[in-house]
Amino acid sequence: MADEEHKEEIKQEDKLFAALSYPLFLPALFLIFTDKKNVHFCRYHGWQGLFFGLAMVLLGFCASILAAIPGIGCILAPILGLLPLVMWVFSIFYAIKAYNGEYVVIPVVTDFAKPYIEGK
Repeated sequence: MADEEHKEEIKQEDKLFAALSYPLFLPALFLIFTDKKNVHFCRYHGWQGLFFGLAMVLLGFCASILAAIPGIGCILAPILGLLPLVMWVFSIFYAIKAYNGEYVVIPVVTDFAKPYIEGK
């Protein structure tokens, strides 16, 4: 796993920005476009936070399209209404993990972010 490969001293500031990358995903841009990109922990959470945010926007967009379809929207409305809450819960969960200095693996998102994290 990534945390076993990269044993580095992680600053408190880096942990904070990494944690904020998930619920806000704007700090992710700070992590990947500044000198912080040279710190593996920051680069990892920066790219992953950015891709997580983009995935949440895409899911929200797809959910709004489904909700607009007559018949289907009425049936799925209660489930789709919970989607923003579920997204916030996951983003807070990942933020806590990042703040604790952990590397989290998010299904599908981590796979998309991996080439950018590794710099390929």
